[in-house]
Amino acid sequence: MGESVKGIMENAVDLHIHAFPDVSPRIQDMFEIAENAKEYGMKALVFKDHHTTTADRCYLVNKIIPEVKCVGTIALNYSVGGFNPFAVEAAAKLGAKLVLMPSIDAAWTIHQVHIQGKAKWLEPFVRIKDPKKGLSVLEGGLEGRKIIPEVEEILSIVNQYNLVLDILHVSPKEREILVKEAREHGIEKIVLTHPNCSIGYANVEEQKELALKGVCMVYAYLPCLVEGQKVEDVAKMIRTVGAEKSMLCTDLGQTVNPPPVEGYKMFVSDLLKCGISERWLKMIAQENPAELLGI
Repeated sequence: MGESVKGIMENAVDLHIHAFPDVSPRIQDMFEIAENAKEYGMKALVFKDHHTTTADRCYLVNKIIPEVKCVGTIALNYSVGGFNPFAVEAAAKLGAKLVLMPSIDAAWTIHQVHIQGKAKWLEPFVRIKDPKKGLSVLEGGLEGRKIIPEVEEILSIVNQYNLVLDILHVSPKEREILVKEAREHGIEKIVLTHPNCSIGYANVEEQKELALKGVCMVYAYLPCLVEGQKVEDVAKMIRTVGAEKSMLCTDLGQTVNPPPVEGYKMFVSDLLKCGISERWLKMIAQENPAELLGI
């Protein structure tokens, strides 16, 4: 490992990881990933589970491996009641720092996977086939214009507990309305995870628009492994949006891909090869996410 990669890995933060325990097969459990991260001197790991909060298990990992901060989230899929303010507040009290809009149960995800035929690798995980039965932040579904009351209440909780809002898998139209509403609720910390993935994709123009509204892009390595995306394309997005509004994650944990920490190292190395400077990478891998999480 080159000195540049080593220096970037130290104090780096992976903002999106999947791990055991989970209902889906995962390559490692949270303890194993934290141990790997400790070896490289990483600062923090953010764990996502499509089906429940990860805040409680992060507490346990932090007790055993305190050198790496493990951060919990809650994803608002049907298994937690969808747009359930009670679940969000409970997760916040357990220590969760990020609230993620629906992923596998999002109406937009269902539309993309089962109607448009995108991301074939996701088909087994997107159980609902009809987008009308999926979750949308808008009254009337994807064609709506107004945020539903439950999401309004969730935004109030996000603001109250100073949480991070991840707009994730919702449609471009939903993203625009949701970000405007979040700002009106006083929410300062908003991210869009994997805008470079076919699911939740945002073109560069939309990324620039969102960045101007204060949204940070969290670029993922997973699409480079399972969708054939070129890391150079991610590098172009980073150059266009700017280091100040860019961060990194792997979105790894799947059994067919490298372990998350190894994947993070590969991502950093590939971005260096694509001309992203060490200074920029320290900003997007270390400084920006540490500020976002308050660590």
